[in-house]
Amino acid sequence: MSVSEEPISFAVRGEHQNGIVRLFASGELDISTAPLLEQWLGTVERLRPTTIIVDFADLRFMDSTGLKMLLQAHQLATGSGRAFLVVNGREGVRRVFELTRTEHLVDSSSLPSLLGTSTGDGNGEWSPITMPGPDGG
Repeated sequence: MSVSEEPISFAVRGEHQNGIVRLFASGELDISTAPLLEQWLGTVERLRPTTIIVDFADLRFMDSTGLKMLLQAHQLATGSGRAFLVVNGREGVRRVFELTRTEHLVDSSSLPSLLGTSTGDGNGEWSPITMPGPDGG
């Protein structure tokens, strides 16, 4: 008799305003779900924002695959003169950054001026980002 496992849940949504992009990730970021965040980050790169903020308030878990992808995205963004921040990580997610000495990715000191007053729900002045479909549109 086999034990059925619940599918891993992971979702990303994004919004942008005045050169700032915010991505909101929820669920579990691991080897099976990292490609979705990687697709979002690729879409964001094509927008050429000045700042990329990845909000992990609703992320329950992140493994080394997720960390590696974030490090690559950080390197790409900062190498092009853009800011890249990870914010609102829960204790377990923050611990991954601490253990790997990559805390420089997690910085909330400049957030009040960057985030404005949006609640993160896509309403107000922030415009939603739509992922292109498989056919590119």
